[in-house]
Amino acid sequence: MQILFHPEAQAELNYAINHYEDSEPSLGYQFAIEVFAAVERIKANPRLWPLLNYEVRRGLIQAMMHLHREPGYWGKRA
Repeated sequence: MQILFHPEAQAELNYAINHYEDSEPSLGYQFAIEVFAAVERIKANPRLWPLLNYEVRRGLIQAMMHLHREPGYWGKRA
């Protein structure tokens, strides 16, 4: 199964990992582990996600949202 991130979500993920790592050693690594655990849950349960065509499903991670950022800023990515 192939997993694709929205390009902006990928950039936010990279930024968040670096930010957390700069804040505290290994925090960015721990954050990345949690994100990729969520990806593994998507991969483990593909039938929970909508079928786009006969063999493609969409399990969507649209944003790596910071709690102090404007809510809903990522809504147009769907």
